[in-house]
Amino acid sequence: MLPTTCAAYLRVYQPLASFAPRERGRWVEYLEAGRVLPTDILVEREERESLYRALGAPVPPSAGNGEHALIERRDRTIYLCPLRTELRVLQALVAFRRLLPDDVIDAFVPTREVERAARLLHRIQREQPGVVAHIQQASWFVPLAWFALFDDGERSVRPGTSDSAPRLVYATTMTKARARLTRALKPLVELADEPDIAGAVEELRDWLNEFDRDSLVFLDYGGLARTIPFGDLVEDHSAREVWEAIVAFEEGDAERSTELYSGLIERWSELRGRESRN
Repeated sequence: MLPTTCAAYLRVYQPLASFAPRERGRWVEYLEAGRVLPTDILVEREERESLYRALGAPVPPSAGNGEHALIERRDRTIYLCPLRTELRVLQALVAFRRLLPDDVIDAFVPTREVERAARLLHRIQREQPGVVAHIQQASWFVPLAWFALFDDGERSVRPGTSDSAPRLVYATTMTKARARLTRALKPLVELADEPDIAGAVEELRDWLNEFDRDSLVFLDYGGLARTIPFGDLVEDHSAREVWEAIVAFEEGDAERSTELYSGLIERWSELRGRESRN
């Protein structure tokens, strides 16, 4: 058995009715055919396949191959979060290439593989205009800007069982997420004191704007929940702490806002440091 990756996920669930007619038809067939798999199974499969790719090993075939989506039902509305695994892998590879100097890139991934990924990505975008990944992923930590999308009251924790891992999930509406991020933009930029944080927050805002306004937004700790003792997971209220720092900043209490935000950075940096030790 290979271990799964320690990744957190930011997901957008879009109302079925808001998809373009052709894609909506495919998802209706998917639902009617009973191909829907439980979230835990789909996420575990994705994490396993991601690990194989990271190791440079062939991805083993799995039952029920094909495009899948996570499903959320609220009242009489069906929401879908398409996995779009191939699209996300290609985007991640091309983005990774942009982060590294030319003289070291081949030590991590051959240039020919990056060029191949860019060609495949271009083909997908040409054949499916407007296609967008519904999932963002972060390994070994949760970007603090993600917490700004949520309120502490939108948080739920589930203990692990013999059949499933523990989970910590935030869920909100797209309207609330966008409004919160707009309010949080300046405080996050000032508190983070990082040269690229403004671009990162703006990219997050632009990504959310790609989706229907009636969508739902979920933050799932995913594999991270396995690495954090359950007692610590229960006591983790990072979204509340981010907003306490933002409110203190808005009220002009620079000392308290900096103290709160620095504490969050320190705690999440310690967890992220485990990546280099694994």
